[in-house]
Amino acid sequence: MGSDEPVLAQFGTANGPSVIDMAAPVYPALARRRRLEGRVVVRLDLDSTGAVKEVVVIEPAGYGFDEAAVAAVERSRFGPAERDGKPVACQALLPIRFALRSGR
Repeated sequence: MGSDEPVLAQFGTANGPSVIDMAAPVYPALARRRRLEGRVVVRLDLDSTGAVKEVVVIEPAGYGFDEAAVAAVERSRFGPAERDGKPVACQALLPIRFALRSGR
């Protein structure tokens, strides 16, 4: 494996990437009007500094959730994965949940 080739990693593991600051996604107006909730799974391509290089929707939810999830991820900050104690580029899956608050 080349040093520039991203490793597969998981959030929440010892050597996986970390979420430093997750931007709150904007709840899509259509979904809110229809009282819909959803979950979007995105694949993040992060470089060795944790910068987002690409966001790909793996499990779409429709109704504007997909676009809102991608926009939130692009405004967020991540820490890189590590291999042998050094930061490396990685690919990792991240679920983004959309839930209506009760009382709304």
